[in-house]
Amino acid sequence: MGDTKKTAKKPKPQKLSELKKVELLEDTVMHGSVQDVIDVYKMYKPFELTARALGLACRYRGIEYVKALVKCGARFKYKYDSALNRKYHMYDITCCGHYRTEYYLMLIPSQCPVAESLYGTNGFDYLGLEGLFEDNLLPIESRLEVLDYLAENKTKLGINMDQMLFYALMKEELVFADKLIEMGVNLDSEYPLYYSDYSSSTYLGTITMPDNSIYSQAYLKGSKSIPVLDRLCALTEPSGHRPALNHGCFENDFLDDEEKLAYAISHLDLSRVNKKKILEKAVKTDSVGALKILCESGWLNNAKTREELISYADTNKCKESLALLLDFKNKTVDVEAEEEKKQAKIMKELNEDPNSVSALKKIWSYKKLASGNLMITSYKGEAIHVEVPSVIGKSEVVMIGPQAFSDNKNGIVNADVRRRIESIVIPDSVAFIEERAFEGCSSLKSITIPDSVISIGRFAFRYCRSLTSITVPDGVTIIEDGVFWRCSSLVSITIPDNVTDIGSWAFYECSSLTSIVIPNRVTSIGSWAFDECSNLASIVIPDSVTSIGYSHLKSNAVSIHTKKGSAADKIFRGEPQIELVYDD
Repeated sequence: MGDTKKTAKKPKPQKLSELKKVELLEDTVMHGSVQDVIDVYKMYKPFELTARALGLACRYRGIEYVKALVKCGARFKYKYDSALNRKYHMYDITCCGHYRTEYYLMLIPSQCPVAESLYGTNGFDYLGLEGLFEDNLLPIESRLEVLDYLAENKTKLGINMDQMLFYALMKEELVFADKLIEMGVNLDSEYPLYYSDYSSSTYLGTITMPDNSIYSQAYLKGSKSIPVLDRLCALTEPSGHRPALNHGCFENDFLDDEEKLAYAISHLDLSRVNKKKILEKAVKTDSVGALKILCESGWLNNAKTREELISYADTNKCKESLALLLDFKNKTVDVEAEEEKKQAKIMKELNEDPNSVSALKKIWSYKKLASGNLMITSYKGEAIHVEVPSVIGKSEVVMIGPQAFSDNKNGIVNADVRRRIESIVIPDSVAFIEERAFEGCSSLKSITIPDSVISIGRFAFRYCRSLTSITVPDGVTIIEDGVFWRCSSLVSITIPDNVTDIGSWAFYECSSLTSIVIPNRVTSIGSWAFDECSNLASIVIPDSVTSIGYSHLKSNAVSIHTKKGSAADKIFRGEPQIELVYDD
């Protein structure tokens, strides 16, 4: 008999836990060859997480490693799962919501991505990147090559290009940002990949949102801040809006830098900056250069504001600031004409109709919409029983704007009044109540929402702790995220039959709520919708509901009325704290 060839047996893979498999793949990416990576991937697949390995390849190893991983099946997409998060630390819980870590952001050449936290990168610190950074970081040319490949395969890989540009700008990586802008990335195409108060807006919407603080603390601190702002202004220009700054960012990052201060006044939206406080700070610190810029920019054109600031400078013995203010007044003010104007204003107010436009402007701030109708943007009054006007001048009020009554709105001076408001009547001209409109009205006991309202925004009644009952109008079809968050006195609520979706956190910590009936047109209930409703004894969930998000409801002692085979039945069956009552 002839010799028989013996074929070499393939080595059997060592039995590893899922975590050890992922760590092995990542270690091979960092220290092995491309073929080693392919061999490990084929030997141990499937992996429950490949996003981190791909991120490491993008940042430290280059295009061949990235292509090899992608060809094997690696993706940046991963399952949003609490068990996986505990294992891999892939998202962060903040006061604004839950933020996923997006590992494709490792491609951006930021000086150590954990040096300054930015939502989307919260899990990077668990990778120990600091020790790897200096010796192994790829040059910018290599990572721009990787960027071209990722952009071509963004959908398959699960990449949000707008987020990459947003992060590059926040980290002042201008070469990388310019490359993305050249590709056509514009910050207005994709929504942020996180769960928060701002997830209803694109990145462009976030940047132009005056009350937003997500981005304003993450940049504008270095020598490159004005070039970053130049790019943001160019990106926002087509929308007709400008990048917005909140009060804290402006005060902390601009007042001490005269060049940035002049730029901000000329180019940015400062509508939420408290000008009085900024002026007082400039006076008290004798920041004469900054104070001069503010004066020349028109911040002291109002006589009352100017005189109050002069008195403030005198009282606080701020000699340099006082000298500048007096000199400014002498050079620019016609004292006699100003006094005549003051007297004329007093006479006009004495004879003023309380429903006139000038009288209503003292109580309400509002904005004219494209339709010609009005949106109430802020309540400035002192009353605790409030009636929203249906008409101001000849224009109809159709919208209660974001944070119009909120006690947490930047720049407001009547936060205490808002917390004392007991009743609000909304006229039947109003169709839209925007997000966080009544947030923090902690004494609000009664609110009349007319049938004309068809939309109630996210977190609209958050922290309205004295509100005991509310009727949602029939025209509303979606109960948005967190609408009644921590309405701890809410005993009853009428949900109309037209509602099809109940958002995440919709009734979070409504601790006085004892029972709720969900209409049979509802198809979706978001995560944590009824969590921490400690007195909730009964929920009726119809079989129309096909989707129920993540929830801690199973920790409550509660009976759920549903039908056999329904989504609720499948999710909660076998939970010891829950009694399933089948209404067949």
